[in-house]
Amino acid sequence: MGLFDRLFAKPDPSRKWAPDPNLRLEFDFDRYSLSAVRLGEPMERLTGLGPPEDRRAALQEDYCYFSKGLEVDAYFGVVVSYALIWNDERYKPFSGILRHQSAVIALGPRTREVDIVERFGKPYWHHEDEDDIILFYERGLIEWQVEMSPELQLNAIVVCTPPLFSDVSQRQIYGVTKPWPPQEENC
Repeated sequence: MGLFDRLFAKPDPSRKWAPDPNLRLEFDFDRYSLSAVRLGEPMERLTGLGPPEDRRAALQEDYCYFSKGLEVDAYFGVVVSYALIWNDERYKPFSGILRHQSAVIALGPRTREVDIVERFGKPYWHHEDEDDIILFYERGLIEWQVEMSPELQLNAIVVCTPPLFSDVSQRQIYGVTKPWPPQEENC
């Protein structure tokens, strides 16, 4: 960080967050929550994660926890996305507990697309190119983006609000031909 950044950057309160050794890293797909903090709630409720591991990104409210396989994004102090990461050279695999339909579930780098569809149902949209496969699940104001490698390894799951596809230009970029907003029969 340069002198200019140090002098004129907004203060980063996350540098002072103390890790809570009793914090249970648990993501609930039904409640869209990490350790009981839902999307749309204040980021300060996650101070128990400790200081983020990328100070520059934290200034933009992108809280990277490389050692936890986790990224939390906020907008004006409100949590807008969680990224659970299993297959990225910068991150260790996410090792927290995962819940879906009140049960603990197992997902990891060896999870295949067929396993995702069996667990979560058919996605609203399937995008595939030479770099990756992304399954988009639309849940009202929440979107899940399940990112897989061309070798069909689970890379990450991003759970965010508002949905990327709520933007017509993003639907055009991904070639979406289904109606928006999605209807239950279209998902």
